[in-house]
Amino acid sequence: MADANSSPSTPPATHTSASPGLQDWRSKLDTQVKTYKEGFQELRIAVQQQEEDISDSLRKLGFELIEQLSKCMIL
Repeated sequence: MADANSSPSTPPATHTSASPGLQDWRSKLDTQVKTYKEGFQELRIAVQQQEEDISDSLRKLGFELIEQLSKCMIL
C-alpha cells in the first residue's frame, strides 16, 4: 500500500540504481532528437529554396514561351 501512495515522479526504491543510467540514456536521446530536428529544419529550408527556384524557372520559361509564340503569330 505504501507504493500506491508514492508520487508517480518518484521511482520505486528498486529502480534507484538504474536511474543514473536512465538519465544518461535520456540525455543522449534528447541530444539526438535535437540534432535530428535541426537537420530536418535545414532540409525543410533547402527544399523550400529549391521549390522557389523551380517556380521562378518555370515562370521565366512561361514568359519565354509566350514571347516566342507572340513572335510567331506576328510573322
